[in-house]
Amino acid sequence: AVPANTLVFSGPDTTDVWRTDQLGAGKTLNVWNLTFNKASPTTLITLTTPIAVAGTMLHSVGTLQSGTLYVNGATWTTASGALFGPTVAIVVQGTTNQVFSSTSQLPNLFINKSAGTVTIPSGSTLVTGHFTIWDGTVQVNGGTLEVHGNFSVGQGPPTANYASLNATAQPTFVCTAATGAGVVDVRHTAATDGNFQFFENAVGSVDAGAIQANGDYYVNDATFALTGTHTLELRNTRGAKVTLWGDKPTPATAVVTVANLTLNKSGATPGS
Repeated sequence: AVPANTLVFSGPDTTDVWRTDQLGAGKTLNVWNLTFNKASPTTLITLTTPIAVAGTMLHSVGTLQSGTLYVNGATWTTASGALFGPTVAIVVQGTTNQVFSSTSQLPNLFINKSAGTVTIPSGSTLVTGHFTIWDGTVQVNGGTLEVHGNFSVGQGPPTANYASLNATAQPTFVCTAATGAGVVDVRHTAATDGNFQFFENAVGSVDAGAIQANGDYYVNDATFALTGTHTLELRNTRGAKVTLWGDKPTPATAVVTVANLTLNKSGATPGS
């Protein structure tokens, strides 16, 4: 039988989650279903020990102030009373297909799946901090992924041997007419981010929809190109210069290929 137990954090008091054998051991607290439903949105939850969720994650009310959540199940849902501290990380892993439903901004999101797909379905908007695909597939199925920070496909510098890691893991980004297209809207939080980054040996299939970036558009893989009806919009609303560039096979011969290009340096509303 499938386990059905749920760990629920509720009430008005601050919550700190930790294992007595955790300190220095790098362990996790493993649960099946997890619910955060504190008395108010400002009631704090701190994960001194990371939590790994095998089933359903529901964050209704409360501020997850710090820590790491490992999400393995098919469902993640947050309500308007769910808040996050700036250092919180969510690592999406496991082998199931996963759909995120959130009415609040999620923190930094890392995709690290050995199988299965994370989808952004039609009519939905997922808002996150930095969004990084280490392993697995992210598919924009007609929805909007709004990233506050950097959108990165694969690992890059300063990670050692990142090209080999990407070749093994095969981080994959899909935004095609066949899947409903969609929008990746990358916004800056500082003068150095808001970048779209595609690193060597990552995998991309993009022929429809749009990428809108406040920062740099960086491609370190000669096999990646925006084709079909896809539009790249460079906005440069962050106040620093924006660079459109690639460096493979060599900086002297690298070519960045796009289908349609929009330059929107006026600082207008994103996407306009």
